[in-house]
Amino acid sequence: MNDTFFRATQVLNKLPEIFSNASTKRIPRKLTDKEIDRICELYTLGWSKPDIALEMNMHQSTVYNAVRRFLRSESN
Repeated sequence: MNDTFFRATQVLNKLPEIFSNASTKRIPRKLTDKEIDRICELYTLGWSKPDIALEMNMHQSTVYNAVRRFLRSESN
């Protein structure tokens, strides 16, 4: 048995171990009503979305989406 074949069989034996963790994606949590209210409050006070994200310790896209939903609900 040559060295390349041996290494290939060792990798094949590890495949289930390598790919077993592939399905453990992080599931994002939903914003609480309190967080949404705070984001909307800061936005109406004139805070920028990046500043709100820093204050609330969350990603800017999360704040952007919350503000967008807030503005849509205000227009209806």
